[in-house]
Amino acid sequence: MLPKPIICKSVDFGYTHSVLHDVEFILQPREFIAILGKNGCGKTTLLRLISGILRPTSGTLSTNPIVGWKGCDLPGYCPFSVDEILRLHPAHIRPSSSSDIERVILRFKLAPLISRALETLSSGEQHRVLLARLFCGTYPAIVIDEPLTALDPRQQEILSEELTTFTNTGGMVIVASHDVHWVASTCDRAFTVTNGAVAEIPVADVITPEFQHIYD
Repeated sequence: MLPKPIICKSVDFGYTHSVLHDVEFILQPREFIAILGKNGCGKTTLLRLISGILRPTSGTLSTNPIVGWKGCDLPGYCPFSVDEILRLHPAHIRPSSSSDIERVILRFKLAPLISRALETLSSGEQHRVLLARLFCGTYPAIVIDEPLTALDPRQQEILSEELTTFTNTGGMVIVASHDVHWVASTCDRAFTVTNGAVAEIPVADVITPEFQHIYD
């Protein structure tokens, strides 16, 4: 399933107060996109809007009907095994072939965990399973909040390679991250969220001293 462009026009969103205002962008297939900003600036809210979990207060946002979503929060009670989690997808998402799922299991080193319930795993193992699941279904786009959380350096490298391959084969990836060096070396486009405004900046600029003002 190939992604459609994500088109955001004059989008505002708020809970009890304004969080994002007058947001405009177009995201295209085959792009690896990073969202950056300090804690509480609205990055996760923007990802949830892109994922369709939230709807704009005003403005229009056309997005893909179902995306692969991985937030920062881990599930609570979850009796499903790792094998079941990898094969559990929304009704309109076709699971990957058995051979592709086996490849993901080997790639993310999940074979020793495959029969265990997700809730019995460490937080790092749970993150790894839920990230691997994104590559076990035919999602047009993948959206991840803090993708490198709890991953060791080798697992970070594997995830980066898988996400890059996903975009190279026609998919779209949108992540929120604090790791500016990873963003600079991995992503195609970068957006900042500051005081509710979203602006695109050159990816190379995220590692410059001038960029650090967004965290003030």
